[in-house]
Amino acid sequence: MAAKRFTLFVAKLPWTVGRVTLREHFQQYGKVKLSKVAYDLDTGRSKQYGFIEFESSEDGKRALAETSHFIDGARVKVAYQEPRQFHDQQQVKDFSEV
Repeated sequence: MAAKRFTLFVAKLPWTVGRVTLREHFQQYGKVKLSKVAYDLDTGRSKQYGFIEFESSEDGKRALAETSHFIDGARVKVAYQEPRQFHDQQQVKDFSEV
């Protein structure tokens, strides 16, 4: 059975940090499946936060256990990101005739 994926929320990123730099920092803790940095659609500027998804929860927990992370000289905040819950189409009730 494959290990469950583990996602971290990373805040206070420097303006210059993109997904590649974010990935490079966290690869020291294990195999990174996905790295994302949020950008403002109007300005194109970084919103200074992003997400790292590890292939395994063990790797993610190792990164989370690190007390401080510095990326491009700035200390960033790292927290566990709860998995999103999506509604199953069959569970959604239709109240249109109520």
